[in-house]
Amino acid sequence: MNYNRRKFIYLSALGTAGLLFPTTLLGETIFKNNDVLPSVSNVALQNALLKAKEANALRLAKSLAQAEAKYREAISLMPTDIRFYDGLRKVLILQKDKVQTMVELYQSGYAANPNNAAFAARLADVYCQLEMGNKAVARAIKEKTGLSSLSDEAQKLYAKAISLNTKNKIYPVSQVKLGKLKQNEAFVKDARKNAAMHGFKKGNRESYLVSFKNRTPQQFNKYLLTSTTKKRRVLSAPEELLRQKEILRNRRDLYLKKLNKYQELKDASNILLTAQELYNKFPNDKNTLQVIKKVYKANQKYQEITTIAKERYASNPTIWSGIGVIKAIQHQFKKTSTGNLNEAISIGNSLLSKVEDNVMYKIQVLSMLSRNYTAMQQYTSALQKLEEVKLLLMTNGISQPTTVNQYFTDYGLTLAKSGDGTKAEKVLKIGLGRITDEAEELVKLFRQKNTEKTTQRRDMEIALAKVYLQTNPAKATEQLQHILSLYPNEKFALKKL
Repeated sequence: MNYNRRKFIYLSALGTAGLLFPTTLLGETIFKNNDVLPSVSNVALQNALLKAKEANALRLAKSLAQAEAKYREAISLMPTDIRFYDGLRKVLILQKDKVQTMVELYQSGYAANPNNAAFAARLADVYCQLEMGNKAVARAIKEKTGLSSLSDEAQKLYAKAISLNTKNKIYPVSQVKLGKLKQNEAFVKDARKNAAMHGFKKGNRESYLVSFKNRTPQQFNKYLLTSTTKKRRVLSAPEELLRQKEILRNRRDLYLKKLNKYQELKDASNILLTAQELYNKFPNDKNTLQVIKKVYKANQKYQEITTIAKERYASNPTIWSGIGVIKAIQHQFKKTSTGNLNEAISIGNSLLSKVEDNVMYKIQVLSMLSRNYTAMQQYTSALQKLEEVKLLLMTNGISQPTTVNQYFTDYGLTLAKSGDGTKAEKVLKIGLGRITDEAEELVKLFRQKNTEKTTQRRDMEIALAKVYLQTNPAKATEQLQHILSLYPNEKFALKKL
């Protein structure tokens, strides 16, 4: 929810700093860790809880006056239990004229419980946020109490809370935040109009990233083993679903950080193990799939890439997962001369019925089928599929350079491998725009293309060099030099020259 300045001050009662200090002021009415809780068997507590339950229902029904009365009854029964003060606070901050009343509520609670760490810390939270947010109420409180600075008083209250409860982990963090905000002059100026808040958040973020970067893989393992999923309250079904998604997202991020650390250390064996562990934990995550494929590729495990592509297709037989299997099999065959190309063709043919209404998908599947047939030396079938691709390109006016250039590349290489080097050279020259005066369909297809970038012609330039390497070594050298003039780091040209 987006707040404008006035609405944010009234609803939080305290302003921007509400994002920096403990969530008890704006969130759930709960105890902080390690605070001493009253005995649940206490009759007064039971009655107070019933009053609070009624008050909460009244608050949700917008009966604020009645809700306030019920919460005050609960406080009178259990004046040492801060939960009922927090409940009343939720009612008061919905009423713009009762911000000061809310502050005085915590002041009276602290006065009645001076040796209770929770009351000291809560009043400190209120003072910090109030001085940064609602300046008018802050001035009124200072005049009434004789305090010159609410933030200075908050420092004293945090110190007292820490001394009363040394096991609490939140109080010291709040005290450190307060110190940093004072350094940034967040209490002197309006935090929404200066860089104090941004500076604080940026500093925190940078220090966190540095500490995260310096963690070892063993530390990440420890976090993964000890990370808790403890709930602080009963959640509704949608809230629980969001919570579970957040837990999975956080754990996935920890695995990714651990993997990045091993990559920095160039620890190949642990990179592979961590990537496999990550994929096993999150097999349906797209990012995780890309990570494991990249790691397998680096380790030349092409069969494993094909296996996970097939698993994905079996569990979710979509067009994209089917294309993923075909690509994996093609890559495996190219790198290892293994891989069931007949299976890839079978999947491709089954996909054609699914892509009938989508021209671009159909072109992609037909092109992949042609490459499979070429790899199996079934050139007639490959050329037949390419003829279907040409028909789709021309009848539908496809002008994307990448798609059209892929057709020229596939057609030229298939012709070359079938033994027709002369025609292959001509096709690729037409695709590159070096032959434009012949009344051929391919020339019309070339002119149909949109303006292309040099990088979009790379595959055709390389394909032409491959044709020349088969038919004319002198022209091949000239073409390879031309490729390097366009793409100085092209590995194929560097290797062949």
